[in-house]
Amino acid sequence: MCICDHIQLLSPALSFIKRLVVKGTQPDSMIAVKQFIMDAENTLSPSHFKFEFLIDDVINGFSVAVTHKAVLEKKLVMITNASERRIRYSRNET
Repeated sequence: MCICDHIQLLSPALSFIKRLVVKGTQPDSMIAVKQFIMDAENTLSPSHFKFEFLIDDVINGFSVAVTHKAVLEKKLVMITNASERRIRYSRNET
């Protein structure tokens, strides 16, 4: 698989997370999350997304677990070294 194939697979995930973060969810509305195509056995399992990004020389991590019905968990952490993560925000809905 070439790098362009990986980017093509990653693009919908990034678009989904952008919509989720910017627009949020609506009460009693389904969340338009798509299951990983290679994992047909776990269609009811939550989808997990995790990103690490650099802002002003600080590495941050954002993770979220979501189903069609709800955002189950979201977390924003500041990564200060290879083993230390300070939680900036965490919410667990389970």
